[in-house]
Amino acid sequence: MLSIVGQERKLMYLLELLAPMAFFPLMNIETLLIALPTLFSNLVSQQGYMDSIQYHYTATIIPFVFVSGILAIEKLGLKAKGKVLMAGLIIVAALVSNYYLSPSPLSPNFTRGYWTNSNERRGSMDEALSLIPKDAAVSAYCSMVPHLAHRQKIYEFPNPFKTVNWGVRGEHPHKKALIQYVVVDVKNLPGDQRLLIDELRNKGFRQIFNRDEILVLKRK
Repeated sequence: MLSIVGQERKLMYLLELLAPMAFFPLMNIETLLIALPTLFSNLVSQQGYMDSIQYHYTATIIPFVFVSGILAIEKLGLKAKGKVLMAGLIIVAALVSNYYLSPSPLSPNFTRGYWTNSNERRGSMDEALSLIPKDAAVSAYCSMVPHLAHRQKIYEFPNPFKTVNWGVRGEHPHKKALIQYVVVDVKNLPGDQRLLIDELRNKGFRQIFNRDEILVLKRK
């Protein structure tokens, strides 16, 4: 276990957590310890998502990092000018961390994001999404779900036809008959899901759009 926690990426994770607060949280460790259970599980996990500040697994740790930093300054017992100086140090640390760690437009990381890549199929995707009525129940490819999310019934394809990433506690998969539209990026579907699309074409759905491998099916 110690060999896992001591890995370079784990130590970098701790550095990225504490650097934006200029490491002041370490001076108020008793408050920081409240986050220890979550921090421990992230550190011992071999799942790369969990030891990265880029994902939500760190969300319950961050509040205690900030509160610990604030209480640490108070613990120093400084006068007003000293507190302002320490707060200024934290602001500088936060800005430097933002530059090196975030995907901000001010950061060199910004150009490494997928959002800077041109998408020649964007027009086809926009047109496909425009065909889905606002109140229709839909099963959509994962990257399309946010664009269609303002409705009562939406599922990440292949749900509810096939259970994948279904984690609603106490709920069985919903009825397939609810789905009125299916919209997917066939190019990025795994083989079994492509076969499912072919099956849906033959069982209750008809194709109403197919361009640049962006496909829309509508229930007959």
